[in-house]
Amino acid sequence: MGAGANINAIFGIASMIIGIPTGVKIYNWLFTMYGGRVRFTVPMYYLIGFMLTFVIGGLTGVLLAIPPVDFIVHNSLFLVAHFHQVIIGGVVFALMAGYTYWFPKAFGFMLHEGLGKAVFWCWFIGFHLAFMPLYVLGFWAARGACSTSPTPASLRGCTLRC
Repeated sequence: MGAGANINAIFGIASMIIGIPTGVKIYNWLFTMYGGRVRFTVPMYYLIGFMLTFVIGGLTGVLLAIPPVDFIVHNSLFLVAHFHQVIIGGVVFALMAGYTYWFPKAFGFMLHEGLGKAVFWCWFIGFHLAFMPLYVLGFWAARGACSTSPTPASLRGCTLRC
């Protein structure tokens, strides 16, 4: 993170402390699906999309728990992509899964299944097309705060100047 070895070690340990119980939760969800009868309805699409997105964000969090990697990619678009992958993937996809699952119970009629699946695929593909390139740009040293750091010459065509 650029603040010294002790601070980097503290952030690395804190990230690992977060990562282990989260991995247990992921396995809990997978084994719950394995033990049940899975029907691929719209809520299940959103649930699987949530888990995939959350796992990708979690794996990048494990990378950020390694102090040398964190030193390189801190304050870069890699960190921005990780944050959005976990927060938006963890909130929006799970919220939509709950919304589409409970909607018939709350309002008394079913939503259109085909339209719901089309909306899911637009969200899932669009979300990953928006945030996956940020990981690559972060590894190329594109900073998240573009107003305070100059853009390297190799990235001038990839980023917008603020």
